[in-house]
Amino acid sequence: MVSSRARRARRTVAVPLLAAALVSMLARPPVAFAASDKLLPSLVLGATGARVAVVVVPLDPKARQHAAELEQAAEGATERSGKAQLVPAQDAQNPTFAAARAEKLEQAAAKMAQGKKDLDDLDSAKAVEAFTEALELLKGADSTRDTPAMLDAWVMKAAAHATGGENGPAKKEIEAILPLDPKATFSSAFFSPDLIKFAEAQRRLAENAKGELTVRTEPPGARVWVDGQFRGTSPVLVAGLSAGKHLVAAAAGGFALTQVELPPGEHLVKLEPAEMAPALKQAAARVKADPEGPGRDAAAKDLGRALKVDQVLLVVAKKSPAGEQLDVIALRLDTRDGHNWAYRQAVLKVGDEASMTGFFDTLYQRDDPRDGKAPRTHFKESGSSVKTTVGVSLIGAGVVAAATGAVFGVMALNQSNQFAQTPQTQVVKSETMASQGRTYAWVADISYIVAGVAAVTGGILVLTDKAESGDELLAPSSSGRKGLDPKAVEEERRRAQEQEKRDAARRAEERKREEEARERRKAQEAEQKASQADDAKALEEKKKAEEEEKRKADEEAKKKAEEEARGKKKTKKELQEEERRRKEEEKRQKAEEEKARREEEAAKKKGDEAKKSDDEAAKQRAEEEAAARKKAEEEAAAKKKAEEDAAKKTPPEKKKPADEDHDDLRNY
Repeated sequence: MVSSRARRARRTVAVPLLAAALVSMLARPPVAFAASDKLLPSLVLGATGARVAVVVVPLDPKARQHAAELEQAAEGATERSGKAQLVPAQDAQNPTFAAARAEKLEQAAAKMAQGKKDLDDLDSAKAVEAFTEALELLKGADSTRDTPAMLDAWVMKAAAHATGGENGPAKKEIEAILPLDPKATFSSAFFSPDLIKFAEAQRRLAENAKGELTVRTEPPGARVWVDGQFRGTSPVLVAGLSAGKHLVAAAAGGFALTQVELPPGEHLVKLEPAEMAPALKQAAARVKADPEGPGRDAAAKDLGRALKVDQVLLVVAKKSPAGEQLDVIALRLDTRDGHNWAYRQAVLKVGDEASMTGFFDTLYQRDDPRDGKAPRTHFKESGSSVKTTVGVSLIGAGVVAAATGAVFGVMALNQSNQFAQTPQTQVVKSETMASQGRTYAWVADISYIVAGVAAVTGGILVLTDKAESGDELLAPSSSGRKGLDPKAVEEERRRAQEQEKRDAARRAEERKREEEARERRKAQEAEQKASQADDAKALEEKKKAEEEEKRKADEEAKKKAEEEARGKKKTKKELQEEERRRKEEEKRQKAEEEKARREEEAAKKKGDEAKKSDDEAAKQRAEEEAAARKKAEEEAAAKKKAEEDAAKKTPPEKKKPADEDHDDLRNY
């Protein structure tokens, strides 16, 4: 009894596994390419390869939310391929904008060359003018691609100011450049040590900025660039920005590139329809009507011709039934005849950048050759043959039979367990259980046999039918495979088998590369974590240093009445402004002191002259007074002498008696 239970248990496990394996084999995609080792390119390409435009067609709202994400991944793969020249959506869908940008780039290059020549000629004024014109042209170009060139022009404008000794304007330009690119460099060949020191101080301020910018778009889900760097699909939050305006660009399939300058904060950017929006809308409708048939390729070919590109990388996406994933079809199509240079299908996880990157990179690993002169296409099978239908039905019947066998096997196992637990003294009950158990076991065995035969027969029918007709399912209708002789059919089978082996080897290689990519990502993540740890340690040390500097600054602030009154730490800009005012005040005081000195010297000179004049007048007066005194003395001496002479000539009067004198006094 135990041996029978073991056999039934093994059958219960083995037969469903066999059926599942057969179903899994049938679920594999059909052979996509005929075997050929030769590549037959359709045109002779230049150094940059075929001009390729990416077009994404979402089939439902979920896929529409991630259309920009797919577009970014596909354009990135095109740029990395080295065998194609990407025509970005903003150029392909807006030819007027593309032509204007090309003209601006050409004019800006001429202005940059002229400005450098003016610098070599030591004419800084003309150099400033040339670099300013180049800067304005580049600001109006495409900030998603031309920001590095624009920053170069800006730095050269600052260099021209610095070369001409205009430190004030040079500092102003440096203050505007570093918030956009904290890594901008300023050569000592143009900038003085003071300006380089000033730039380093501004760089530290930009690197430690805490501003946040949130960009939302209408319609939502557009690609967003800030200061020339791709930041993801809207809504986008960018942290670590300094105050002032930043270059923001937004783009989406079917809409024109929108560029604005925005300060930190939350902003809504509205996109305008692209010039080619009607053609894009019409092509998308045709693709949606036949996403896996000839209508899809015909629409892509017509659209590529309207966009004036050599190839179209068409991406058709819809929500996958399996969770947060997308069912994606991608094909690289020649706009001349619709030949599919590459075709891939996959289920991609939403937000998984690595899987999207790997998926689109495979579209450029090799070009699929034509079948003779006919273009290769990849269309879904329109119907099933009788053999396939019968085979699938047999497999279904086999699965049902296997399930029935599993049920009866479990019932037989339960009867066996109950029989083993029933006392042998209960003869009737024991015999009944044994009889039922044997019946259940026979039914299970027969069901397993039927399941195996049905599954194997159905699998053979389906596989042989696919081997006979698999190439026809994907070959172009113009290839004319009807009427081939048996040898040709056998040759096709052999080629298909060889191609299947190559595809299996390629898939193994792709899995290996994916594993290596995962390992690299893990290593990068580990390195990034280590770097983050180092950054955190450096930030902690920097924070401690800043706290120490702040403590010292606070101690110094206590000694200064003005800073103590203000109650806040001065910024670098305020200190510079105070230094400027202090210098201006010193200059004004020196001017006033010089003026007072000159006035004092003038007053002193005037006083000396007045004193000299007064001294001369006083001397003259003294001389006059001395002469007058001398004359008066002479006159007095002459008068006295005359009186003496007169007295000598007059007789002496008679002297009165004393009593008469007393009488005279009384009368008085």
